[in-house]
Amino acid sequence: MDTPQVLTKEQVADFLQEIQQKSFPQLKTSLLCVAITVVYIASFFMPLFIGVITLSFTMTMFIVVTHECAHLSLFRKRIVNVVIGHIAGIFCFMPFPTYQRGHRAHHNWVGSNLDKDPTPSPKEQVPPSLYLDVLFKLRIPVLYWYGVFFPYLFYDINPTANKRNVKHILQFTTSLVFTIVLHCLAARYVGTSHYLIVIGCGFFGSGIIYEHLFTMTQHLGLQSLPEDKERYSYREQVNFSRSVRLPASTLFFHFNLHKEHHLAPGLNYQYLPALHKKILSSRPDIFQFTSSEIHPFATRKKPVHEVLSAHKGDDVEV
Repeated sequence: MDTPQVLTKEQVADFLQEIQQKSFPQLKTSLLCVAITVVYIASFFMPLFIGVITLSFTMTMFIVVTHECAHLSLFRKRIVNVVIGHIAGIFCFMPFPTYQRGHRAHHNWVGSNLDKDPTPSPKEQVPPSLYLDVLFKLRIPVLYWYGVFFPYLFYDINPTANKRNVKHILQFTTSLVFTIVLHCLAARYVGTSHYLIVIGCGFFGSGIIYEHLFTMTQHLGLQSLPEDKERYSYREQVNFSRSVRLPASTLFFHFNLHKEHHLAPGLNYQYLPALHKKILSSRPDIFQFTSSEIHPFATRKKPVHEVLSAHKGDDVEV
């Protein structure tokens, strides 16, 4: 398979100008955030099994809310994004300033041969691992935990794109302690044992959901093309990012449209479907290098080294 082409700067500018002629109201986003919050809190007062399921989904949604706010794109005003980002980060155990810095490094350095991306996908063949195969088939979300969650959580302790900063470490520590204290107070109110079971199982469940919906579909298994560059433009990053089909994707802020997101990281999520359609109609070749039909449950039947090993594009063209 040949190296895919990229959109020109002029095409990207024209696409963005055209789709942004329509302005989306903030009410839809606000109501969605309120609904997620209500269901999240209500999860602790539901029957245990139902509460764990609802918390798993709402915690996953809060991870995506944190992501959108980190780009300062969920709401029009910067301060609103920062406040909501901090709140969402508390709900999903992700200090907002730390995540924001780590995710900025991801967008700046994804695919780079300089190893500055805190959440890199393997760029070559991965050796077999019986240990990982067992965890993988048991649905334990090791790819999410060790490929996304922990690199972002501890980014200020182990930064990849710049030097360790005392101010950043203090911000991380303060935010993490504040998060732990709030959850301890909530546990005391709800009941410690019940709270720990629901929050622990919900955290585990959200890891499974995030890994299946996003970790395994967005970049995994794709080689950076053109090969061996120190830095890739947003237009080039489209070549090793996937946009996949996801029912009710609005609930996850269209985070499945990852090509479009990497092409315009600061674009509000409500514009992503329009951008997807615009590129598909004008430059369908952009989507012919990766598949939109990624089935994580089927993928898990493979040995984990085959899933992780990088290849030039997907076998199935769309």
